[in-house]
Order: sequence, then structure tokens, then C-alpha cells
Amino acid sequence: MSGTLGRLRGRGPARAAALWAAVALLACGGPRPQPLSVLWVALDAASARYLGVYGNPLPTTPHLDALAEQATLFERAYAQSPATLPSAASYLSGYYPPPLRQRARPKLRRPLAEILREAGLRTAAFSENPFVTRHFGLDTGFETFHEYFPHRAFEAQPFDFPRRDTERTIEDVIEWLGEHAGEPTFVYLHLLPPHAPYAAPPPFRGRFDHDYRGLMNDLQALVAIDRGLIRASPADVEHLRAQYQENLAYVDAQVGRLVDFLEERGLLDRTLLILSADHGEAFLEHGRMLHNSTVYEEMIHVPLIIRFPSRLGALPERWSGVVELTDVLPTICDALGIPLPRPRHGRSLLSVLAAGEDPGALARSWTSMERGARAAVIQRDRKLVVDADANRVEYYDLKEDPLETRDLAAESAPAVEELRAMLEAAELEAIEVEPLELDAPTRARLEALGYVDAPRSRVDAETRP
Repeated sequence: MSGTLGRLRGRGPARAAALWAAVALLACGGPRPQPLSVLWVALDAASARYLGVYGNPLPTTPHLDALAEQATLFERAYAQSPATLPSAASYLSGYYPPPLRQRARPKLRRPLAEILREAGLRTAAFSENPFVTRHFGLDTGFETFHEYFPHRAFEAQPFDFPRRDTERTIEDVIEWLGEHAGEPTFVYLHLLPPHAPYAAPPPFRGRFDHDYRGLMNDLQALVAIDRGLIRASPADVEHLRAQYQENLAYVDAQVGRLVDFLEERGLLDRTLLILSADHGEAFLEHGRMLHNSTVYEEMIHVPLIIRFPSRLGALPERWSGVVELTDVLPTICDALGIPLPRPRHGRSLLSVLAAGEDPGALARSWTSMERGARAAVIQRDRKLVVDADANRVEYYDLKEDPLETRDLAAESAPAVEELRAMLEAAELEAIEVEPLELDAPTRARLEALGYVDAPRSRVDAETRP
């Protein structure tokens, strides 16, 4: 990883110079700078480790890698939950996630879209995920809210997690941006790929795995592997991982189309462009598939790439400090000069970049499961994992053991207690929720998908790759 201070290329003076230049231009009667717009693209279930710019040797994300070359890449960004609804509710509001998983409706207090709409931006969201919908109140503040997979359809057919026509979604976003090209806008775009099922359309299908003949890429099969009902061989798991990366390559190409549109229309340099994920994805690294169930790196370490407009000055190419997705909302407000209406859990990453080293920075994440909970806190290279259900803690040195294979809790009691206190202190403020009553059939369907906790069968150690 890159050193922090060595990458900070005069950001503070450069930004100040840019701002004074704008002031001088206005004083001389020159043209007023166009207001900034914001475009936030979230890829569903995209683990950071699978992007090329985060070290993947496969050519999964050439367009995102190119975007990162003209942006700031945050090497150690963490989602506040490994499940879509609590994670999205958290980063769109700037507060830590609700105490219940995906069977409660968050009550968002002044979320980002509402703040930006009140500041004069036109707001629109385009969501392919059934948990980022009006049903869960995530439309608050958006003038336009497109749902491509309403939650009612998901409850009716949860295993028919559809292959959304993401090309069509991108065309809808481009059309909306074109209609509002002369106005400051905020667009939140939540794309389903690379989320399961992983079967990418041609020409991406088979790109990284041509010859496998075995396990079907079926959501029911993936859930059964996660629950220990199907024994997956290492070859099966690597096949699924390859298909996941093909699906990532597919969505990378679609995001590339959107960035090309912004550049061709002259909108790119007056747009604050953010690329992130809601959470990651597991392939039995710690005995689980998919997401929702743990807070290990594969599930909560996510990409975060922010392309700041040049008027904000020179910025670092990479940042190696720990950051949270809750930091994005304050960063957007800072870049647009909008005061936060009340304190949030996050902090402006513009301020962090200007200050330099931030050794005290923390990232926290919770599964928020119904029976017990798993939680994590990360500071520098230290990580504590707490399993309340099993009354167990784990401690990892991420610098020496990035894959979390050696639990050092027994020999690190002072560090364990210190980090545990930091984790517990953060649970005092969280998003309020309104519990949703689920009928028996709906609960059974959500439980079958892992969105409501259910017992898991024992899996032999040999099933892990």
C-alpha cells in the first residue's frame, strides 16, 4: 500500500489557490463557476479485492481502473454492514445502521438526498436492488425514484433474483442527466451486479472460466452452500468466483458508458463522482458464501473511489488510512459548501486528506442479526471481531494476516479490551427503525435467502477452498 504523506500532493494550498482564483474571477466580472453536481454509483456486493486497481490480476475492471487514475482511491474503506438495507440506510444518512436487519423500515433523519435537495440540487435515484426502494423509505429526499425491482416482487419470488437489464438502467440515467444538464444534480445509482446470481451476459460470460462443468449458478444452490446443505468442492467455489468476476466486468463496462457520457457532454469536471459498494461477497473464506452473515474483510472491505473536480485542488492518488462509508455524506457536503444540519458519524474526507496522517481513525461494522450479532472495529492494522451469539472475540493483525487466518485474541488481551470499548461506545447512536411484521410465507422466503437469520448446518472443513 502507498504511504499517506508521500501521496498528498499539495492538496491544501492547491485548493485554496483554486478558490481564490474563483473569487478573483467573480470580482473582475468573469463568468461564475458552474455549481457542482454529484453522481454516486454503488455496485452491489462488490468486494474491493476483486477490482484491478485493488490488486486483482484479472482484467475485471478496466473502466474503473481508468477512473481511479484521475481520482482518489481509498484503499481501506469499510461498509457499516454486510447487508444492503442497513448499509445503504447508514451511508445515505451518515448514521450507523439500524439494530435489525432487513425486516425493519429505517427512519432516516435528514438523509443526503433531502440535504442536497434543500440546497437546490435536482435529486434522482435509480435502484436495481429490492431493498433500496420506497418500501423501506430510502426514497426520502429524491424527486425522482426509479425502482427496477420493487420489494413486493422480491417477496413474491425471492429466488428469482432477476438479471436486471443494467444497460437499460444506464440509458435511463443518461437520459435524465441529459434533460437536467444545465442544473446542479444529485444522482444515486444502485446497480445489482455483481450480486448473485453471477451469470453475466455475453460477451462477459465465460471470460474467466471456459471449461468448468459442474455446479449450477443458481441462487438456491448458493444459499444451500452457505447453509452447509451442499458440499462445494474447491473447483466449484473457484468457478463461482470466476463467474462473479465476469459479472463485475459486465457492470464495469456499464459504468464506463456512463463516465464516457459525462466526459463527452463536458459534465465530468463539474461532477463529484463517487464509486463504492454496499458490502462485499464471500466465497467460503470463513465458511460462508454470499453476504449478510459475517464481518470479515471479504464482506465489509469495499471499494471507494472519489473523483473530485479539479476546482477543489490537487488531491492524493491513493489514501491508505481507514475510512467508513459514513464519511461520504460529510465529504459531499464539504465539497459543495453545504453545512451539515447536525453531527453525523462520518467526517469529511476532504478534511482528512488535508490533515494528512489519521492514525486514530476507526471503522465499525455490524451484521445486526436477529439472534445475537457480529461486529467489527478496525483501527490501523488492528481488527477485533465480536460474535455476541457465540460469546467469542477474535483479534487480527491485518498487516501480517490480511486474510484473517490467525486469531491472536488469546495473546492480545489489552488490545482486545481497548478495541471492544471503542466498538461499544459507537453503538449509542443508530438509525431508528419501524419493525415490519412478516407473514409466515414471506418470512420463510426471506429466511431461505439469508435475509432473516436461520440455523446453519455444519460444513466439513474440507469443503472450504
